[in-house]
Amino acid sequence: MEQPVRMIDGHVHFYDPDWPSGIVWPSVDQSFFGKRLPQDYFAFGPLDGFDQVIAIETSERPVDDERLRRLAEETPQIGGFVANLQPNQPGFADRVAAYSGSLKFKGVRLRPVEAFDLASPALLGTLRILSDYGLSIELGAKVPARLKDIAALAEALPDCAIVLTHAGHPRIDEPVPAQTWIDGIKAVGQHANTFVKLTPLRAFAGSVASARLLEACRAHVAVLLRIFGAQRIIFGSNWPVSEALGTPNAHAEFVMRCLPPDPEYADWIFDNTARRIYRL
Repeated sequence: MEQPVRMIDGHVHFYDPDWPSGIVWPSVDQSFFGKRLPQDYFAFGPLDGFDQVIAIETSERPVDDERLRRLAEETPQIGGFVANLQPNQPGFADRVAAYSGSLKFKGVRLRPVEAFDLASPALLGTLRILSDYGLSIELGAKVPARLKDIAALAEALPDCAIVLTHAGHPRIDEPVPAQTWIDGIKAVGQHANTFVKLTPLRAFAGSVASARLLEACRAHVAVLLRIFGAQRIIFGSNWPVSEALGTPNAHAEFVMRCLPPDPEYADWIFDNTARRIYRL
């Protein structure tokens, strides 16, 4: 498949253990620990047109949100950033208002998602203000049952863009996707305000035979396309978490192998959907 003229990596992380306050993630025993900044990402020699990223904050500390905001403001290649901003702590509305002064502030991430009662009226009332600013809500589901909770969140907040990260964390044990994952994805995808990030599916390979991994990934992508459509799927390399499996370029090329041959699919997944959600 011919690559799109323009490409956006919709899910990357930046950090440096040598920052004055250090970092809380990743831990020193994780393979991707160490300095990972924009210059390190773009040193891979991105594919032609693959020149913007969306930076995602993982830490819950305010100092890390602020550091990412400054990094985004200083780096033209960062098209936007998604902060944490502690929505379960007092003062969230004030923090959102303050960060909205940055044109690169694009959304809020709920992490760890287990810390939130997604059905809580108080939390729903807090998050509802994000629609006033056109900001996304991003969160993952490490167990299939959590997908139903995210579907309920999308129903309760119809004016907010809900972005499911990491394709809903499928566990790929067979070439055929697990029915529990399909059911959860259907529950989320039935809501028009939901979107899904297609990060490296190889990271979720369980007991599936390596010779059938491409086949399995294609089957999972086919489910996402059937339920969300390309117009609601965003590519993200999840760099540097995924670096042991390949470069951002390699992950993009693998996803292209999983898509139908019509270039319109790639145009949406690698570019247009991110521009739509993040107002680029």
